[in-house]
Amino acid sequence: IYTSAIEHMHHDDGLASLYECRKVAKKNAVMALTCPNTPEGQDGYDTQYRAHVYEWKRSELMDGLKSSGWEIVSEYGLLHDKKTLEAEMAKVGGKHLLDRVSKFIPTEWLIPVFSPMFPRSAKEIGFICKAV
Repeated sequence: IYTSAIEHMHHDDGLASLYECRKVAKKNAVMALTCPNTPEGQDGYDTQYRAHVYEWKRSELMDGLKSSGWEIVSEYGLLHDKKTLEAEMAKVGGKHLLDRVSKFIPTEWLIPVFSPMFPRSAKEIGFICKAV
């Protein structure tokens, strides 16, 4: 389990850590990795939180995982802001569902329920990977 850690390292150190994880993992071992998802046009050193050193872009992380010997089995969005989630739900025709359920359950509680469907726009993402 590699959660909320890679963003506390410089890019090169984070990449080296993925190689080290693969080096100690047996073939077909499974790794769960979570981290912030930096928008593609943003500098990874322009972080959301002061405690973070470098926040990876989704594409960078996918490339880093693959180059270090990990196969991405699945990916998930872990966290969205309310506005982004509403926009994503609207794109797939689910805005009416979100509006309807939000009458009974606060949207803030629904965010982790619906976020996994939209990893590209999530503020936090998760990958399940297999050592190859």
